[in-house]
Amino acid sequence: MLSRYGLIVLSAAALAGLLIAPASTVGSMDKSAAEPLVLIGDRIVGGVRVLSKLARATQVFGAPDTTRRLNAYGCRAVWRSTGLTLEFLDLSGAADPCGAGGMVTAIATSTRWRTRTGLRVGDRVARIRRLYRHARHVVGARSPGWWLITRRTCATTGSQAYPGLRAKTSANKVSALVVVLAACE
Repeated sequence: MLSRYGLIVLSAAALAGLLIAPASTVGSMDKSAAEPLVLIGDRIVGGVRVLSKLARATQVFGAPDTTRRLNAYGCRAVWRSTGLTLEFLDLSGAADPCGAGGMVTAIATSTRWRTRTGLRVGDRVARIRRLYRHARHVVGARSPGWWLITRRTCATTGSQAYPGLRAKTSANKVSALVVVLAACE
């Protein structure tokens, strides 16, 4: 039989065990790994606004697995764990587009990604039709796939239509969600 003091010590030890136990034994203390990543229209990618710098994306997603300068104006950063590739563009002539460029393209390939309306990577094409009634399926163009949000380039470049948010598909399923911003916006 335990004394009152023994019960207090035992209760304190049990509480301490809960506080220091691994998350897997207590329940999900860190839910960030399971939470979906959201594209809000064609303007916000997982909490990072389009045109933001790589430094802002790094604050939100952590350090990229790879960062590569593409040319004098472009840079690509990849986060494999979240299935995200961001491209940055800097037309100012700065020495480092990876540091000075703004995000102009995002490609999300993990099933953790979804749009604000609920379309996920991995969903069937039928779901695109239900969630995006005005979506256009474009083939043979420079940007094939389902154009979920259509934008226009600026007048100086011909005011041409392009997909601000696009769903790439393969085998009747969404294989990637792509956000694009025309350089002149």
